[in-house]
Amino acid sequence: MYLVGIIGGVLTFSWEALLVFLITSAVKHWEVEGAAVQGHNIKHLGLITMGESWHNNHHAFPGSAKLGLHAGEVDPGWWVLKVLERMGLVWNIKLPEDLPVRPELTAIVSPIQVMEGGLESAQTMRID
Repeated sequence: MYLVGIIGGVLTFSWEALLVFLITSAVKHWEVEGAAVQGHNIKHLGLITMGESWHNNHHAFPGSAKLGLHAGEVDPGWWVLKVLERMGLVWNIKLPEDLPVRPELTAIVSPIQVMEGGLESAQTMRID
């Protein structure tokens, strides 16, 4: 009985350590001025969370059905929605460009993104 508790404790601690690592290595593309919680994008969990790990993108565009907004952000949830839309089961899907402009939203662009042309994606989302 005690062995089960010890193994459970070790597994819980290991899982928590992994989550802390993933969260601290997370990326922010957007800053929402005045928001208490910004959210982070957790790159390595995009596939297994159906895109829900792009939490910073969700905070930036809460009305968007698509959460993987940048190159390399895998969003299987978006793929499922597109299939359901083609089947006629889902309609009126909103994307960031369909949403009202948010003056409190600022794109965070690193020097590497500028060199790689990252500003274009921010401009297409109407972020000034």
